[in-house]
Amino acid sequence: MRTTVDIDDKLLDDAMGLSSKKTKKDVIEEALRERVKARRRQLFLELAGTGAVDMTVKELQEWRRKGTPADG
Repeated sequence: MRTTVDIDDKLLDDAMGLSSKKTKKDVIEEALRERVKARRRQLFLELAGTGAVDMTVKELQEWRRKGTPADG
C-alpha cells in the first residue's frame, strides 16, 4: 500500500542509524512490527491472571519455542 506521511527527519535518521535496514521503507516496517509485537505482549500480560488466557507467560514461551500447545 502506498501512503504519504510527514515523518520527523531527525527521528527517521535516528531510526535508520539504529537499524540494520537500508531503506526508509524497511526501517518504518521494522518499527511498525516492533510496535505491534510490543503492544500484543502488553495486552497479553494485562490478561494474565484474569482467566481470559489459560496460560502463564512461561507456558506461552514454551509453546512458542516448541510450536505446540502448552498441554500437549
